[in-house]
Amino acid sequence: MKFGDSIIEMMYEPWAENYLHYNALKQFVKRIGLIESEPDDAANFARRQDSLGDAEEALWIAIEQQLSKVSTFMQEEVARTRDRLDAVMLKIEEVRALQLFLQSKVDPRNPSVLQELLTDGVYGPITASAVEYYLTSLGGGQGDLPEADPSSLDEMAHVCAAVDMVREYGMLNYLALLKIVKKHAKWSKSDSIKDRVKKMLPTQFLYTGEGLFELVCKAETVVAGDVSVA
Repeated sequence: MKFGDSIIEMMYEPWAENYLHYNALKQFVKRIGLIESEPDDAANFARRQDSLGDAEEALWIAIEQQLSKVSTFMQEEVARTRDRLDAVMLKIEEVRALQLFLQSKVDPRNPSVLQELLTDGVYGPITASAVEYYLTSLGGGQGDLPEADPSSLDEMAHVCAAVDMVREYGMLNYLALLKIVKKHAKWSKSDSIKDRVKKMLPTQFLYTGEGLFELVCKAETVVAGDVSVA
């Protein structure tokens, strides 16, 4: 399967317009290859060089636009996912705080005592939901308190999936960019685009991924059960 088809198959459909448009960039590179294949005689030299220069510049402008689009979207998704992760971690921590408190201070088999605690409004609706789930689902206090409200656990699963999607999005777009640069060097017999991309990449979020590594580590820590909002 050609890479252009593979990238379409691997992309996350709701984000389709935010991926690097590999096939479109490939057409720019093909145009350069066609110009390079033209006869290199004296009569054709000036026109050929002008056409080649225009085609190279058109490719570079397209790469700049695509890189900027991908980096901006990726940065926004990392920030959005980080906020979601922090929020669900806070919910889980609230429930764990109640868990420790009840285990040390309250006999969980006495619902009236729990109800008195909840009416103080100290813990909020997520905690109340967790306690209700505990009392109704675990036989009035038989067993351990739940790790978190069921809705919090569902959200955590969605957030961890979102972290993986952002990471895969970055890897797929970076690979697509490398493929375009490689094709250009092969068909044009020049490293001009490669040199410009190398100079531009350190300024792009697609390359730096600032905060992404920390986000992945935090998600993995949560999955491992060592939740902390510090």
